[in-house]
Amino acid sequence: MSKDIIIESVFIGHAVGTIFQGAPYHKPRNIEKIVDDIHNYFVKHGIKCMDSYLFDVDPNDRYELVKKIMMSSQAFIDLNLTQDEFDRGVKVDDEGRSSFGFCGRDFKLKEYYDFIDLDACIGNINKSLHWHWVDNEIFEERMELCDVPIRKAD
Repeated sequence: MSKDIIIESVFIGHAVGTIFQGAPYHKPRNIEKIVDDIHNYFVKHGIKCMDSYLFDVDPNDRYELVKKIMMSSQAFIDLNLTQDEFDRGVKVDDEGRSSFGFCGRDFKLKEYYDFIDLDACIGNINKSLHWHWVDNEIFEERMELCDVPIRKAD
């Protein structure tokens, strides 16, 4: 089975766009840190190709890769906190953290008490990337320019 390829710059563009769309009033906290964390994940775990990094992954594992990359960023995880919680020093996994009730789209929540649903955000990033994965076999010859050649499909 062939593998699909995703390039760092494409991934970051879709992740940042999705985060901005879902953030309270389109103002995500620490977006620069999230971008740095994604870049660092690509550098540490990805494949270097000329001046960029990429991942090749089985098409059935795309969602899990997106989740691993995004959840490697504490700044991304902290988007699950309201600004009120963030200011009070509450952590996402605090046992005493109050529970939330979700509401419909016609209900407006004050920005200070709104947050990003991480699972929904990861799912939306994955959906956004749908048409941007490249089949490894199509670019096999071009990818041989990489410092680490792309693995051929089994």
